[in-house]
Amino acid sequence: MEPKAVSKDTDLRCLIYTSLSHMANDGNFLLYSLLIVYYNTDMGLSKALLGIGAVGSNLLSGLMSGPIGILAQKTNRIGHLIALGISIEGISALMFSLPFFYHYLTYWFIFLSAGVLGIGQAFYHPLGASMINETYGSDRAPRYLGINGSFGSIGRSIFPIIVGLFVLIFGYGHGIQYFGIIALALSLIIFTGLRPLSTGIAPEDRKNNSEVSHASTSLGKYRFFIWYLTAVVFVRSAFYVGSTTYLADYINSIVNSDFLTSLILTVSFIPPIIGQPYFGNMMTRKGGRYVILLTGYVSVISFAILLLVRNDILLTAVLGLYAFVAFTGFPVLLGYVGQRVPRHILPFSNSIVWGVGNTIGSSAGAGIMVALLQFTTLKNSFWILLILGVASMIAFQFEPVRNRKMEEIRY
Repeated sequence: MEPKAVSKDTDLRCLIYTSLSHMANDGNFLLYSLLIVYYNTDMGLSKALLGIGAVGSNLLSGLMSGPIGILAQKTNRIGHLIALGISIEGISALMFSLPFFYHYLTYWFIFLSAGVLGIGQAFYHPLGASMINETYGSDRAPRYLGINGSFGSIGRSIFPIIVGLFVLIFGYGHGIQYFGIIALALSLIIFTGLRPLSTGIAPEDRKNNSEVSHASTSLGKYRFFIWYLTAVVFVRSAFYVGSTTYLADYINSIVNSDFLTSLILTVSFIPPIIGQPYFGNMMTRKGGRYVILLTGYVSVISFAILLLVRNDILLTAVLGLYAFVAFTGFPVLLGYVGQRVPRHILPFSNSIVWGVGNTIGSSAGAGIMVALLQFTTLKNSFWILLILGVASMIAFQFEPVRNRKMEEIRY
């Protein structure tokens, strides 16, 4: 099946505005991780209790992904939904500033804000990947997913230092407020850019409304593949995001500086800007399974080294290597799904793999960290979490033959 005929202008518009969306969305990825440091430093709040907010945020995001994927298939309004997600994230940043002004009901403010952030984070990845696959087709999509993903890495790289600078200049409360205003402004730009696009699932390819409402029944022969991959991604994400939630706190324990922590995170998250298009291109040459295994094994090895170094420069370099291979899920995982399933079930399939596997897995990882911190140190918790990373790679290494030999979908 060939992709719908679209103009070069439409191709370019899709890439530009989905990339801007990815940058804005992933710019919020480390927001709560930084806020844990700020809430602890300025207000003396419990790190373990703050971790509950991360658990709830990721859990809610994962639970919302499936319904949002079905809504995208039913309404064909992917661009509108992407812009809505970014605006919700901006609102959450404004809400996160409230505890610095109103100290009563502090945890309620934080947990509610984390929930709103989780809802906003549920939109972009499955919908952005579906839009790109629909526009470019499964053969070209991994390359463009990689380019698009690099802008997500730019967001992860520059937004922590923006938040750090705003906090340094304006203070905790006002600095986070201004960050939220930037996110809201970006959502308006994204809405304007994506509104003219008629993207998503072509009406002639979609099931009728009753079938789409029960999208799980339409997975057919792809059901086993989708749920097996989802299970592997679940364990892998528990390792990745469980550790990332407290990554800023771990770095701060070594360098003893809030600003230097933001700077190290910014520098370390520059390599994925190159890594996402690099691995996206590798997807077309080597295939998804090869790239998933490569990035997975290198990430667990580099994270183990990260826990052994104390020098600031070595810490930044090793963290950069870890980020280079670990934060490639968008082009690698969703590119792999796009190569394996037909486009009429792609938004829902992406939502299952990303929402249940990646996002709820992330929530599980954060929950594991909260539990571990009750009886051991942060560093020891990281070592225990590393076991999950190794387990996920072993599970994918022994992926059943029926998955590996599944016919690749081309459209």
